[in-house]
Amino acid sequence: MYCERCGAQLEDGSRFCGSCGSSVVQTPVDSARENISPETSNQYSSSEEVVWVFSAQRKESLFKRTPSYLIFMKDKLLVAHLSAELQKQESSRVSSEIKAQGKGFFKGSATMMQFWANYYRKYYSMTSGQILAEDPTNFAIPYMNIKKLVYQCESSNIDDEGRSYGNQGKLEISLLDGKKIEFSHNNSHDKTIQQTLTGLFGNTLKYKK
Repeated sequence: MYCERCGAQLEDGSRFCGSCGSSVVQTPVDSARENISPETSNQYSSSEEVVWVFSAQRKESLFKRTPSYLIFMKDKLLVAHLSAELQKQESSRVSSEIKAQGKGFFKGSATMMQFWANYYRKYYSMTSGQILAEDPTNFAIPYMNIKKLVYQCESSNIDDEGRSYGNQGKLEISLLDGKKIEFSHNNSHDKTIQQTLTGLFGNTLKYKK
């Protein structure tokens, strides 16, 4: 069971969320959510609209980066990690489907590339509880816990000799408790992205082109 406000995992029978303090109301609908499909569950979670999803690399240490998907909802940000185990599992599943369909090397490779290119789309039809349950390292950040969010776009240029150079995009989240979570990404400046982030974070956002 997960908190409807911040997405934190709750113990069975909990009356309050230990993360955000919201009261927990256990109803027959809540109890049944674990047994319904992602498509069906959306009718119970209209408040959990997914606004934007993009892929990024989470900075865990100086040399360690973890592939992740950032899922922006109306009141929280979810971080879904793409672990090596999950990548292997998903690739194996798609490979089996490609083999069953009798596709050759080139068509099979194209299908696999398309699968991973569109992988982020699945999160638009999932609830926060389903996303957090996908991997034990996934977590949610309520917007009310964010002190500052810095979004820096990727920039690229070409010098006189035709060589490309630039800076990778960055996303830095500073929390009220002093912690900082950092990501890198490959998104260049886009007005729609800027407007989306401004609508979610207002003055908490610092957007850098």
